[in-house]
Amino acid sequence: MTMTVPEAGYGLPARPGRSRRRNAAISAGLGVAFVAVIAGGFGAVALWNAHWHKGPAIDRCEADVRDTIKLKLQAFGLSASAIADIAEQARITGLSAQKTVLTQDTAGAVYDDPGSSVLTVWEVHGNVAIANLPASATDLGPKDQLDCTAVVFKDGKIVPEATSVDPPYQP
Repeated sequence: MTMTVPEAGYGLPARPGRSRRRNAAISAGLGVAFVAVIAGGFGAVALWNAHWHKGPAIDRCEADVRDTIKLKLQAFGLSASAIADIAEQARITGLSAQKTVLTQDTAGAVYDDPGSSVLTVWEVHGNVAIANLPASATDLGPKDQLDCTAVVFKDGKIVPEATSVDPPYQP
């Protein structure tokens, strides 16, 4: 006794083109599902960062870095307008932020406002290029590293702590 296997499988008669259409539909469905998962993942990261105020913490640190540059330049006898121009033209690049824990160095913001509770703490790192520096500005270089710790409170207030702008370490 010989047994024959139907071409379409599962005992169904074969229809021309059916498997190609079905495969195309399945592939398209899987492609859409894959794109949805990837987009959802990026959306989740964006929501995560928004909840923890990552962008505003980076912006606040950037403003504090410019203030730190102004403070360092005041020691060199420049006019207020020259100091403001140099700080405003400083090019800040490569900013990255990682969540960290509250340390003794960054606890000052909490002591200043004991009624608030901390949501998170961000460590921000990057580079700053400063043009038109006076030759006597030994505290700053044309290419410096920046570090800032931003304490984010549950009420949305962001306080930068421990901001530094220093030339890169060269042993």
